[in-house]
Amino acid sequence: MFDANTTWHIQYNPWKHHMNWLTWQIRRAREDTFLRDAAISIISGFNNNYIDIYTGIYSPEQIILRIENLIKQEIQQTAFVKPLFDTTPYKLITLEDESVWVLQQGNHEEPWIHIHPAKFTPHSVRIYGTLLKTAILLMLLDHNKQPELAEINRVRTTYLRLSPLKNSYSIERIKETVTLLEMNMPCDNENAINS
Repeated sequence: MFDANTTWHIQYNPWKHHMNWLTWQIRRAREDTFLRDAAISIISGFNNNYIDIYTGIYSPEQIILRIENLIKQEIQQTAFVKPLFDTTPYKLITLEDESVWVLQQGNHEEPWIHIHPAKFTPHSVRIYGTLLKTAILLMLLDHNKQPELAEINRVRTTYLRLSPLKNSYSIERIKETVTLLEMNMPCDNENAINS
């Protein structure tokens, strides 16, 4: 059984779940071919389902530290009467900025926890995985903020092995996602993530 002295290993993927970190990496990868190729490889591996992205002010490191501290406090307050995940492999935790996080117990002998923002909560946005992947790759490969159908389909078929789009609704949603990411792009002199 894990106790208050247990070191929890927090698994958090800021590529999928942290807007400031993600847009900072896009910015860096636009200027460096090696980083761009690495980013394309990472982004291509995203699932196609919905992805919840944190949009608040905490860095990934701050999020992990706060969650670790809340876990330790909860275990101490319950005096070890109940385990952290007593009835379900999921738990919700709210941070000081009112963001809500899903904690999922890992299937390891060591205490692993996967975290991501909860859906439809403060400081989060939910984006369909195929839209997010397509938008990011468009930003990395073609800096056009309003990509045309041919470029969208080239990225989808060449890099993501997705079918080409035909309807205007899907195309508009990709353009909206590109706009959302561009609006969150750090300025030239802004260090978005302090790590």
